[in-house]
Amino acid sequence: MDNKHLVFEGIHFRVYQQSVEVNPGVFQTHETVWRRDGTRVLALDADQRLLLAREYRYELHDYDWRIPGGKLAAENESPEDAAAREFEEETGLRPRSLRHLRTTTPFATVDYRIHFFLATEFLPGDRALEIGEHIQLSWLPLQEAVELAFRGDIAEDISALAVIRLAHFQPPKVQTS
Repeated sequence: MDNKHLVFEGIHFRVYQQSVEVNPGVFQTHETVWRRDGTRVLALDADQRLLLAREYRYELHDYDWRIPGGKLAAENESPEDAAAREFEEETGLRPRSLRHLRTTTPFATVDYRIHFFLATEFLPGDRALEIGEHIQLSWLPLQEAVELAFRGDIAEDISALAVIRLAHFQPPKVQTS
C-alpha cells in the first residue's frame, strides 16, 4: 500500500513523507525529494577542447564552472530533446548529434536523475538565456577542465566526475603530419 503523501511543493521541488516498515512491526517516517530530471552536454571539439560555462549560481552565492545543461521542461520532454534545447539556449550552438553517455542518480533521497550526453559537432543556433542567468562560455583544453574538476572548481561533483570520466575514456587525438 502506497502511503506516500506530499508535505511541500515549491517551484522546483516536492517533498514527500512515507511510513516504511524497516523491521517486522517497526515503522519509520522516510522523506524523499522530487525534482525534474536534468541534462548535461559534454561538448568536445576537434581540438579536444571542452566547452564549460562559468555561471553565477544563486545557491552558491558565487560563480561556478559547469557543464552546459538544465532541467527537462515538462514530464513528457525526452532527455535528449531537453539536452539539445538547454545546450542551445545556454551556448548559442546546436549539437549536430548527441550521444548518450550515462544516466545517474546523484542522491539516494532525491528522486532525480542527470542524463549526460556527448556532442562533438555543432551548428550555429540561438542563445536564449533565461532571466537571471549569467553565463560566460570558455573552450578549455580537456586536461585543463580535468584540473578544474580535481581542484573543486566544478562545484557540482557529479559533473566534475563526468569531466574526469570523459578524459579517461576519450582516446587521445592522433597528430598527423
